[in-house]
Amino acid sequence: MKKVIVIGGGVAGLSVGTLLSKNGFDVEIYEKHSVPGGEMTGWKRENHYIDNCVQWLLGSKKGQPLRKLYEDIALLDEDEELFHKEIFYSSSLNGETITFYRDKEKTREELLNLSPEDEKEINKLIDHVYVGEQLEIPAGHPYDKLGLKDLARLSTHMKPLIKLKKDYLFVNVEKMASSFKHPLIRKALTDYIMGEFEAYTFFSSYGAVTFGNGDIPTGGSLFRALKMANYFKSLGGKLYLNKNVTKIVLEKKKATGILLEDGTFIKGDYVVACTDTSYTFGTLLDDKYMPKRLRKMYNNKERYSFYSAFQAAYSIPDEMKFGVHFFDTENIKVGTQEFDRISSNSYSYDKSFAPEGKTVLQVNIPQNEESFKYWKALYNDKEAYMKEKMRLAKEIEDRLIKQYPELKDNIHLLDTWSPMTYVRYYNCFNGAYMSFMSLKKANVLPIPGIIKGVSNCFLAGQWLMCPGGIPIAALTGKFAAYRIMKKEGKTLD
Repeated sequence: MKKVIVIGGGVAGLSVGTLLSKNGFDVEIYEKHSVPGGEMTGWKRENHYIDNCVQWLLGSKKGQPLRKLYEDIALLDEDEELFHKEIFYSSSLNGETITFYRDKEKTREELLNLSPEDEKEINKLIDHVYVGEQLEIPAGHPYDKLGLKDLARLSTHMKPLIKLKKDYLFVNVEKMASSFKHPLIRKALTDYIMGEFEAYTFFSSYGAVTFGNGDIPTGGSLFRALKMANYFKSLGGKLYLNKNVTKIVLEKKKATGILLEDGTFIKGDYVVACTDTSYTFGTLLDDKYMPKRLRKMYNNKERYSFYSAFQAAYSIPDEMKFGVHFFDTENIKVGTQEFDRISSNSYSYDKSFAPEGKTVLQVNIPQNEESFKYWKALYNDKEAYMKEKMRLAKEIEDRLIKQYPELKDNIHLLDTWSPMTYVRYYNCFNGAYMSFMSLKKANVLPIPGIIKGVSNCFLAGQWLMCPGGIPIAALTGKFAAYRIMKKEGKTLD
């Protein structure tokens, strides 16, 4: 029985580990953190659960290729019903509010009532949401291993994306929004998807929700991670936590195993690196092994961007159901950036997140590369770092109370976290919890999960395909399993 060593116990690592365990391989996963799941995680504070990841899950609709993969790796159950996300998000400005509903025709009606003079652009927007609904991520073979029939099917899957990119050629979200006359619509369109990102990302995201392909698994991200890990172990897989891998050991263009932080050498026939690619190349392996296209993506900031966030979580009364809501606020400086709008998200749909009568309200403020540098420098002085987090948490709380007066005397801080949190626990590049976001003229083709010059070492993880996240992590884990099975002359079940 061939032994496969997987570095990283996140979604990608558990995906490849589970699929190979099902097919008779001896799989060992080594995870730096004390819990599995990677960034698909959450934690408890004062008997409240804070979720770090899933606000909606792309590919969750029954019958979709990704849904089948989620079931294969025990992220979801076959007969499981998810929480139907009826509202994507809402935005307020100058006393007016609009909502992007699951029912896109309801959204169309609301937008037309708000701004009849934008009828042409509103109809164009909603019509393209219908196109976004047709987007489907193929979940079969790695894209560089497709045969002619597979390529034909892939071209069919790509038609909606091609249409979106053609209709909005070199158009980012900000430029798309500028075509509207009403200030609230312009502002709302750049709230959920940042203005510099390509316009198609709005339609693919909103279209997933309107199609029912972006619902929410209940129980929280950590529950799902533990579910996956338990299934992997039930198949005979071995999961080692609190085991930081520092090196992939190479001999004559082959990986012979890994080196742990305590100096222990673990031998294996195959190695799969499911870590942040900036950590894979430069720490686990020499930087020279990084794929050329991946290197270009890291270096080309005009076409590829990444971001992190400062976040805070509060306990509030359960009857205050806000959903994802963007609103104007008095200027607040976070990192090196000034913000005059913030967003809040309540998790009242899941009663398991908080004690009876309470729910969790979270605020997410995006942080760019310059802000990351600020947090990184500040972290060297732990007292100053904690003081700044508490100051921001209080300022955010004051702004929440101003927006929602009913929160006065009914809000309590649970926790705060910064871009450095993602570095400390997950080795994230610049604290980025998602992969690259494509800007103008970006090449969104996936990075093959192979390492040239090393025959038995493979890659998996969200950084191999824009924009990352759970679907890409799970999918690239499957692709890594496929490659190993192929080398062994077997077919992935």
